[in-house]
Amino acid sequence: MKYTKGKWTIKNIPSHGLEIYAEVNMGTDEHGGVLQPIYNVDIKPHLKVGEDGKAFLMIAYESWRQFPSINFQEMQEANAQLIAAAPDGLEAGVDAYIALLRTSGIFRIRIQKELCQLRDFIAKATGQDPEEVQNEYEAQALAKAEGE
Repeated sequence: MKYTKGKWTIKNIPSHGLEIYAEVNMGTDEHGGVLQPIYNVDIKPHLKVGEDGKAFLMIAYESWRQFPSINFQEMQEANAQLIAAAPDGLEAGVDAYIALLRTSGIFRIRIQKELCQLRDFIAKATGQDPEEVQNEYEAQALAKAEGE
């Protein structure tokens, strides 16, 4: 998966909007210099380094400058919270999908709709074809079962 992994947090910028940051581990090179992260995005990323040395990459910005109503601000806050929860939701969805793929019999038949929903969610979130997702994670579920 090619998204920015790690904990995503929201920073409120009063009268402007919300910035959504992901903590990134930049690491160091062999000379002790800080490595610059590599991004495959078309816009210049916004990287901030805190006093504690942790680096944060701004991955989204929810602005309410155009529509400063209270209802709009509440909606943008809800949007920002949803965006910040996305990596955790994807990880939980993948874990649940793999666990459910390991089931069999009548239970597997009964949860077929939910399996398809999880597969389609993972495909949408990762930009994969649903069939690719199913093949990839069925192989992981099988390997996990054989390893036990």
